[in-house]
Amino acid sequence: MSDQTPTPPTDGPAVPPVPPAPPVAPQGPSAPQGQGNGLAITALVLGILSVVLCWFPLLAAPLGIVALVLGIVALRKRQAKGMSLTGIITGGVGVLISIIVIIISAIVFATAISTANNYTDEYTEQSEAVYELEFRASVNSGDASVSYSTGGSSSSTDITAEEWSETATLEGYDAASLVVTGDYETSDQEVTCELILDGEVVDSQSGTTSVSCSASTF
Repeated sequence: MSDQTPTPPTDGPAVPPVPPAPPVAPQGPSAPQGQGNGLAITALVLGILSVVLCWFPLLAAPLGIVALVLGIVALRKRQAKGMSLTGIITGGVGVLISIIVIIISAIVFATAISTANNYTDEYTEQSEAVYELEFRASVNSGDASVSYSTGGSSSSTDITAEEWSETATLEGYDAASLVVTGDYETSDQEVTCELILDGEVVDSQSGTTSVSCSASTF
């Protein structure tokens, strides 16, 4: 008889031997995050700057245009899509706001120039204008003193129970005044003054002791 022990039968198929794992290749240092996204990052930064500096359109508009171009190029090169799109959007907004600011500034500047020109024309026209002025004064009884002035000159005269008038010329921006002072010792006295500029009464006063009238060309 043999001394060999019989091998117990197996219930399933034989398991093939597991092959050895292949050797792992050494890995180099990982690429830094963001490498290859330079155009997208630049577009994003320039786009944000164009919006922030939109009140300085001569600076913001070029930044926005560059951001738009770089963002489009970055998309075509398949760089970071989010940063590229943000750069395009902010760059476009910066350019749009810059255009609006330029238009508004141009309108304001043109309006200011027009207003200044109109003011200059009006000032020149007024400075060259000539006006006819008539002084009138009266006193019903007794004596009265009349003082009148135009610009830097003044004169005076006395009147007695009569009407008095004098003409003068006003040029440019000028003013005139007339003062009639009655006799305080005369009872029931009434004095009047009147200024007529280019045929139109501009001031008229009456009183018992003293009255004054004034007129100006401005």
